[in-house]
Order: sequence, then C-alpha cells, then structure tokens
Amino acid sequence: MGGTTQRSGHPVAEPAAVDRLRAGDVFACQWRLDRPIGTGGMSRVFSATHVSGRRDALKILHAHMLFDPAARGRFLREAEVTARVRHAGAIHVHDHGVGPEGRPFVAMELLRGATLDALWKRANRGLPMRAVLRVIDRVLDVLAACHRLGIVHCDMKPSNVFVTDAGAVRVLDFGIARLPGADDLARAGTALGTPGFMSPEQAAGAWDQVDAASDVFSVGAILFALISGKKLHAGGDGQQAFTTAATRPAPSLASVCDAPPAVVELVDRALLWDKRRRFADASEMRIAVRRVLEALGGDADAALPMTPARQWALHARTADGSEPAEVAALTQAFSWMEDALQADADRGRAMALDAAQQWLVEARSTTDKAVDVAIFPFGFRAAEHDVWDPAPPLDQVPRRLHEAGVRALRLDPRHDGRASRDVLAVLTASMREERAVLAHAAWTSSSPELGVVMIRPFTLIEAAHGSDVAAEVVRETTALAEAGPWRSRRDAASPNAPDKHAFLADWTWAWAQVADGLAEEAAARGPGWLRVARSFLAGADADSLTWLVRRLSDLESSVARNLMQAVATRPSTAAGVQARLELCGDRKSAERALAELCESAIAADRLAAIETALEYDLRAVAVHVLAAASGPAFSSLPVDEQEARLVLVITLLPRDGQRLAIQLLQRHGVLADESHDATRRVAARVLGRIGSGADVLRALQAAQAPMWWNSKALRDEAKAACEQLDQRLGAAVHA
Repeated sequence: MGGTTQRSGHPVAEPAAVDRLRAGDVFACQWRLDRPIGTGGMSRVFSATHVSGRRDALKILHAHMLFDPAARGRFLREAEVTARVRHAGAIHVHDHGVGPEGRPFVAMELLRGATLDALWKRANRGLPMRAVLRVIDRVLDVLAACHRLGIVHCDMKPSNVFVTDAGAVRVLDFGIARLPGADDLARAGTALGTPGFMSPEQAAGAWDQVDAASDVFSVGAILFALISGKKLHAGGDGQQAFTTAATRPAPSLASVCDAPPAVVELVDRALLWDKRRRFADASEMRIAVRRVLEALGGDADAALPMTPARQWALHARTADGSEPAEVAALTQAFSWMEDALQADADRGRAMALDAAQQWLVEARSTTDKAVDVAIFPFGFRAAEHDVWDPAPPLDQVPRRLHEAGVRALRLDPRHDGRASRDVLAVLTASMREERAVLAHAAWTSSSPELGVVMIRPFTLIEAAHGSDVAAEVVRETTALAEAGPWRSRRDAASPNAPDKHAFLADWTWAWAQVADGLAEEAAARGPGWLRVARSFLAGADADSLTWLVRRLSDLESSVARNLMQAVATRPSTAAGVQARLELCGDRKSAERALAELCESAIAADRLAAIETALEYDLRAVAVHVLAAASGPAFSSLPVDEQEARLVLVITLLPRDGQRLAIQLLQRHGVLADESHDATRRVAARVLGRIGSGADVLRALQAAQAPMWWNSKALRDEAKAACEQLDQRLGAAVHA
C-alpha cells in the first residue's frame, strides 16, 4: 500500500495537485468514501460503500502521481496481477478503472483483521513459532499459485500478509510484481521493494535474475524476523539499506536465537546468497515447512494466531467451530420469508409464512433466550453467520432498514403465534415507505414475539430535516426513554453487555452516519445549524459521545473540529478527554484525566476511561490501573470492569499485566468468598483469551485441580481457558 521504497538516481515527481478526497465524498459516481484506512507513498485507501451496498476497500492513486508513469504503472499492475492469480489467499478485486481527473482506482474486498506485522508487534515480537510457520504455510500456498503462472511478488514482508478475523490469510500488494512477458517497472540498476526483506539480486537491481527464488528469500527473511525478533540486517536506511541487502550475506538464524535445528535449516536455506541453492520456488519451500511442522509436533492446518477482534468473537461460535443450530433454522425461516414477500396470491403468502413461523420456533428452541438477528446494509446475520443475503430487488430491504436506524430483530416466536407476519410487515414497509415513515413503522411494529432494536439518534437527525412523522418518532422515543424500554434496549445493544450480540459489530457504522449527518448539515446550513448540532452534542449521553468523537476525528474538516470542540468542553467524561486528545494531541494531560476518571464513583465513566486508554495505547493509565488492581478493592468492582482492567494492563503492559492476572487467579482465602471466586474466574477467562506463555498455562492447570479452594465454576472456567489458549497459540505453549 505504499511501504515499498525505491533506489534510483532519478528524481521523484513533485506533487502537481492537492489531494482533496475526504470522507463523505462520492467517487466515480459509485462509491461513498466512508473513512480513510491507510495512506502510502503512491495511494490512499478508503473504506467505501458501493451503490449496491457492498463495502469495499477503495485504493486511489495520489493526485500528484498522475504524471509519474512508473508510479501509475505499478498501481495498475496490482489489479492486473490479482485478477490473474485467482487464489483464495490473494485479495479479491471487485473493480478497477480510472475515475475523475484520470485517477486510477482499485476496489478490493474490505478486510477485517490485522497484518502479520501488527500481530507480531502486539505479541511483543513473540508470536509462537508453530503459529508463524502455519501462517507462512498459507502464504507459500498463494505464492506457489503465482509462481506457476510465472508471477514473482517482489515485495513480501510481514505488513503484506493479512490475517482476517475469520482466520484466513491474504497476501497483499502486488504493485511491483513481475509478470511473464511484461515490461519491468524499473530499469536495470534500480531497486524496488523493501530492503529488509529483499533478496541480494533484487537489491542490486539485477531484474534479469529476479525469479521465484527471490520470493523464497523474502519469505525466509520474514521467518528470520518473526522467529528471532530481529531484523535480517541491523542498522542503515535509504541507500545504505539497499547496499547492505545487496552485498552482505544473511546470518544464520542460530546466531541470533535458540531455534530448533529443523527450523534453522529451513530458514538458512531460504536465505542462501546463491539462489541456486535456495528452494527453487514456493511449492518446494512449502513442502519443507510442512515437514518442519510435523517434526515439531504441530499441525499445518491448525488455527492461526488470533486478531484482536477474533479473540473476542469466539463466544459466538460453537465449541467445535461448526454453524450454530439456530443459524440453520433462521436461514430456512428467511428463505420462506423471501417467498412470502414475492408471493402473488394470499394463499401462497400464508403457506410461506406458516413455514417461516415453524422455522423461527425451531431457532428459538435451540437457545434459552430470544434470538437476535442483526441487520446490516448487505443482509441479516445471527451468531456471526449470514442468515439472509437477498439478491436484487430484495437487496434493498436490509439496506433501507439499516438506513432507517433498525439494527436488529429480537425474535421470541410461539407455535401458534404471528412472529413471521410481524417480521413480514417490517420487511414490506422497507420496500414501500420513506426513511422517516419506515423508522416510525419499525418502532410501532414491536409485539410480544418481535422486538425491534433501533438507534435513537437517527430519529433526531430526521427531526432536524423538518419531517412531521420524524418529529412524532422523536416524541415517541422520548416517551420510551422516560418509561425505560429504550434504555433497556440500548443496554442490551451495548458492546459491554454480557452476551455481546453480534449485531453490535455495526454500532460504529451507525454513529458514523450520525456524525456525518451532523457535520454535513452544519456545513450546508451555516452557523445556525452549527449551534443546533453543538446543542445535540451537549445533550448526548457519554456512550454516544464516545462513538461520535471517533467518527468526527475521521472527518477532516473544520466543521468536524468545531463539533469536537463542543465535546471537549465536557472535561469530566472520557469522550471529552478523547476529543481534546484528537484536537491537540496532549497525551500527558489525557493520561492524567483518564487516570482520575478510572477512580470515578460512576461505573460507566470508569469503564469508558479504560476503553479510551486501551484505544489510544496510554500506558500511564495502564500503570495506574495496575497499581490499583493489586489492592483488595479490585474484587468489589463490577465483573465487566474487572475484565476490562485486566485486558488493558495485559495489552499495554504484557509482563506485569499477566503477572497480576496470575496472582488474582491464584489468590484464595481460608473461607469461600463469592466475590474473590468471581475475580478468579475473570482472571482465568482473560488469560485464556489474550495470555501467553508457560506460566499462564501452569496457573490455569493449577486452577483446575480438585482442591477445596477451587470452586466447580472456577475449574470449568480454567478448563475452557486452557482449551482456548491451546487453540489460539497452538501447541507452542507446551514447548
């Protein structure tokens, strides 16, 4: 995406135009730019929504690169190469072409997860060896497909390997790849790529010698760095880094770390100076990697290292990773619901609704509570699985519901009930009514068998547009808020709720729309509306402000900054601290303020402060929380807050945080104490999710022992944590 560097004696083109693309813009009449997600030397990448409702990663060449033929060629090369590879591990390209002002673009799948480089750094440069080898096995599978087509990637490095939240591996950035029969992007003597992971022949600019064995060297350099925690060649940058890569042989892995002989042999062979003695291509190296994994007692097809989001999403999956029972039933139910929507006759509609009702009842029978179906712009989901992904023209149904603020359907059907008919009424309204009317219809459609979870601020935005119906929605919303049902619904929809419903993964998207609406209207209507928008922010609750600030910080405009200044005037809230941090970047003041908020008498303020400190990597707050957690008062805190505090200290202070969690797990008294036992269970749960190392494993095993101080609930929690630890880190934790 732009981390590639170039060594050449030729000047780089100077910027010829200012890049004016901003979040909220429409690009090429097809995509709304939602937010920037990355910027490199050649391009900028936005999360964008296509007119069809599909979410894409839209990569757009910088305006000042338009007249640089080499840069333009590298950019267009990526789409061409990816289209040729046709492998599940190569990022999927949905579209590419030339947009306004002749700017090339590539629309790719929007990935959720983390790069291998980010996972490595998050693990304090200590990913388990077997986990690394399993990722490399998948990478080599992709490269093998490329090499069979005569394609050489030429820029393999940890930041170009992506592990998704679903556990898949993607190889990124084919911008400087070599294609058979195509002109090279660089002249002889000019090096392109990343010198720390580049073969000697590529660093020297000897492009006639760059082939599959050059990619093998780069993969070896990745293994060297991830296993040893050290760069292949320490020191130097720019011209010196290229010179070092071109002239200095790679050291043996054994000279920098204590690795098994089979691993040393594998890495050293990949990094041989004489490319004729390396593995010939990715296929040959992959065979060797699998042999090493087998020798180490690992499984090449086992789970990959977890991305942060995936660690917390596992609760939604069954123990064996299969599809939950209610998902299959809900899929059938909405298939019948689709038939009912399209039925021409009343009899056919009634038959379809009866069938849908029975499947809804079946889905409900598999759980001990009502079933939540999340509504996204592209379809319906439950328990992290798709249950309805309608084709045109019905694809407008989830999108229009989402635009109206509907976020989930909570189903509690009965055999002789009418849940399917209530749902059909909502779906039908989405095809006929305007947004404000639809929002009102959704609110009034709730019944004993159907609950509709909505986002309140959408109705406020509608009211600002002067809609009478929307004004009625606001009055009804206010009444509900005073009566309590809205509060209970919103709390049920909170990311901190114990069951963490899957539909809340889209909470950020919702607040993005609110922030966009406020900023857009304030810019269009002038100072008067700006005062209205600021008043809205002044009256919003603390949770709402936190989400709004996150979105406003992405909108690079004076209006967005003005609105953030309104939030910054509320200093006693985490959102106020966050706004000041975004506006002036004063981390020290933010750390002091959040440390004080961590001691607030209001639990919600404490939790918001902890989450903000985690989001902005504020280590001083983690140090404060660590010190406070060592005292006896820790067990009196709410369980969700205990968990959040442990996650904060383990993430930002891994060694001390894990030591604290282990101490809490091992702490017990002479007499049984439910509060201490609850704290021990929290410690076990967090260690299972994000802990690592032999000490953690031993502590969890000790907590499973049938001793009087280990309650059955604790033993069960510790056992589940051990299984999760083993699944997440593989057998490496036993080494």
